[in-house]
Amino acid sequence: MIASTHLAIRVIAVGITALQLYSVFVAPLPLHMHYALFLAAVLVLVFGKDLPERPRLAQAIDLLLIAVTIAWAAYIVANHDRFITRIAFVDRPTMWDMIMGTALIATLMEATRRVAGWGLFVIAGIFILYGFFGYILPSSIGHSGLGLSRFIDIQVLSNNGIFGIPIGAVVSYIFYFILFATFLELSGGGQLFIDLAFFATGRTRGGPAKSAVIASGLMGSINGSAVANVVGTGTFTIPLMRRFGYKPTFAAAVEAASSTGGQLMPPIMGAAAFVMVELTGLDYVTILTGAAIPAVLYYLAILFAVDLTAKKDGLSGLPAKELPDVRAASCAASTFSCRWSCWSISWSPVGR
Repeated sequence: MIASTHLAIRVIAVGITALQLYSVFVAPLPLHMHYALFLAAVLVLVFGKDLPERPRLAQAIDLLLIAVTIAWAAYIVANHDRFITRIAFVDRPTMWDMIMGTALIATLMEATRRVAGWGLFVIAGIFILYGFFGYILPSSIGHSGLGLSRFIDIQVLSNNGIFGIPIGAVVSYIFYFILFATFLELSGGGQLFIDLAFFATGRTRGGPAKSAVIASGLMGSINGSAVANVVGTGTFTIPLMRRFGYKPTFAAAVEAASSTGGQLMPPIMGAAAFVMVELTGLDYVTILTGAAIPAVLYYLAILFAVDLTAKKDGLSGLPAKELPDVRAASCAASTFSCRWSCWSISWSPVGR
């Protein structure tokens, strides 16, 4: 079961990539259908990625959630023409619209809880309750209240709810940057960034911590994720900072602050940058230019804090023999990239 589950997860992940590339290079799918298929595939990955390791009861729940996700996705695809031609708030949702819409929201909420924790789940739940029971609140913050029919109409059947600007930014922009960043890391670019940071600042006062700051900034510029940044650089930089005299709490704080700042560093900047493009109508380069200055100032502030702490505690840098060989790392990354490019060409129509 474990092998088959892992195979299925890989197939779904490849399927998402194929869907995205098909919509760009072959024929764009209708937006509502595209968003629904993309979201359903992601939710199946969330529910299925740990399926073999979970207890039997949890496995049954996960399989039920996967089945429900496939059901509402198939329903949206089958009824897509009706959804895009209906008149909002005039053509009332059918009973099956409300059943499948409720199933979509329920599976999305559970996936949110698993991925982002209880905090975001509770916040989303509060706003859902606010939509239904706003009529019992004071007039200054209350409203007339929504029924289930109108709630499903807004959140599921229109482009103003779940299938609105945020998921549009993910499907249209973020996915391709993540795909590029994954390729860059697999080609050795991530390790090259870390080696460059240590080569540039490793010998200076408090060098290991400064290297952690710069490496996190460089890694964050290509993945836009604080969690991925901590995993990619923290497992190496935190033990090194501790070995050279930094207190464990300070070493962890430096890595956490630096990795969080990766979401501010162009060009990727997490999901927020692409949502800003959609909301403001500004081009992406303008958003990047505006974000570059505060991002650099943020990292300079961390570097100053690290340097002052190193001066106060009398901490030194790395010895020359422990500095990485940047030339070897860059050559390894280039070799992998060349092999990947040759493989891609050989399997392309041109290569054949």
